[in-house]
Amino acid sequence: MSKKFDRAFFFLLDGARVDIFEELLHKGDLPNLARLFVAPGTYRPAITVFPSVTGVAYIPYLTGMFPGRANIPGYRWFDRERYQRRPLSVMRFRNYHGLGSYLMDRDLSKSAQTLFELIKPSSNIFSGISRGTGIRRNAAYFRRVPATLKFFRTGDWDHIDAAGERFLQRAAARKREKFTFHTTYSIDEYSHHHGPFSARARERYLEFDKVIGRFGETLRRTGQLETSLLMMGADHGHTEVKSHFDLEEIG
Repeated sequence: MSKKFDRAFFFLLDGARVDIFEELLHKGDLPNLARLFVAPGTYRPAITVFPSVTGVAYIPYLTGMFPGRANIPGYRWFDRERYQRRPLSVMRFRNYHGLGSYLMDRDLSKSAQTLFELIKPSSNIFSGISRGTGIRRNAAYFRRVPATLKFFRTGDWDHIDAAGERFLQRAAARKREKFTFHTTYSIDEYSHHHGPFSARARERYLEFDKVIGRFGETLRRTGQLETSLLMMGADHGHTEVKSHFDLEEIG
């Protein structure tokens, strides 16, 4: 007989490599993930979708659809047919980086039902896909832009993780809430800037484990641990990149 859960939490660990995760797990460096996720459940490597990029590769988790079928074919795209007919149309291209991420919900196919729409009440913490939460339960809507601008000034993403944990703790305290989607970006950001095997990127796996430990204690203290379904996934891994070839510079 399957176990009944009152609520579910999904943790998206953006840019996490499965080999680093397994290495740290087997060394005992991720004790809270081992205790709360692996021991009562399981984990396995998985193949991501195409395109395997931040935001776009969240779509299968939240809708069950491939990105192209959900009308978001990539992180950046250009519609040649629309451009030929209406060269000034705001719909002729997309760049979901920065402010463009706020158009993801608008572009998401109407046939793509999100978990936020299917399971109510639910909340989103920092994902660009958030349709169905409403403004009050969408922690990404206004706060991502100033947080990202601070990163550009300082090169530090830790404050965003700290903000995400505060939103997570508030969500855990809302016992009526049925589904919470929490995104951690720092592994991805530090992998881009310092390399996926760098000390700074590895540190964020350990910090995420501490977040999970504090979160698990909140669920235990409020009597929700045994009735909460905990899940985690990544959108893609990272390959060591030494240089980039920017097509915009030669376009």
